[in-house]
Amino acid sequence: NLVPGESAVAKSAREQDFPIFLLDRGLEVCLEKGNTTQERDRTNIFQAIAQSKELESAEGQERLHRNLDRANQTLHSTLAILAWPQAMNKNLLPKNAKGLHAGKLNVCDALLNDTFRESLDLSLAHYDESCADSAVKALAESLPPCLVNLKLSFEGCVRITDVSLQALTARLVQLKLKHLHLDFVGCKNLTDAGLRLLAAALQKSTLVELELHLAGCVRVHSQGISQLRENLPASLRSFKGSFKGTEVNRNFQNLIDFQEFKAKTLSSTFTA
Repeated sequence: NLVPGESAVAKSAREQDFPIFLLDRGLEVCLEKGNTTQERDRTNIFQAIAQSKELESAEGQERLHRNLDRANQTLHSTLAILAWPQAMNKNLLPKNAKGLHAGKLNVCDALLNDTFRESLDLSLAHYDESCADSAVKALAESLPPCLVNLKLSFEGCVRITDVSLQALTARLVQLKLKHLHLDFVGCKNLTDAGLRLLAAALQKSTLVELELHLAGCVRVHSQGISQLRENLPASLRSFKGSFKGTEVNRNFQNLIDFQEFKAKTLSSTFTA
């Protein structure tokens, strides 16, 4: 979590000092294999996890295994999120290697395999050297399957291109998101082609809230932003977007603002 007065960028920088080998070890931890000083303590912990004192019964065992599985998945995915910027920055992301002994940190599988996680908030802002299309693709392919709320920031990541948007949208159409926040501020290599891909994915979604920031994306034009507006899902109730520094060169505080701007644009185009 953010400390008082701390920005997401400052938080990310602070977390770079956390020993990555500890995060790697945490990804291998299984709570049921933990030791206690007294056996009774172990029993009490398991009873708390199972929310039942009848651990010998079939129902108690089923509850214990189910809740342990959930706790382990939550632990591993949380550590994966914490480790992600470091893993990316140190080129430890590929999914085909297991653990630091193989020269890689297995954060991808740890995140993907959390079938209980509904919210994800990750900032890769200003990792302008290491956050490239391959890193975004690895993240997109690792997004947990039951997400409802997703917030990603790639602010200042100037190396990412429409290939990143292609990877993200391919995954977004597989999720049942309700709330989506994407920050691409200053990502100057994104173009209208990428926005068309995003627009197509949005149209198929059941989003109720969308926040999209493309300020400073100098290769984005009114056509791409119009594509976004024309393909917003019918379920959408809240929209906020920043497009300063694009051809549109303005921000929108709500859905009505966006709709009215589109109507004016079409009207002026038709008149011309």
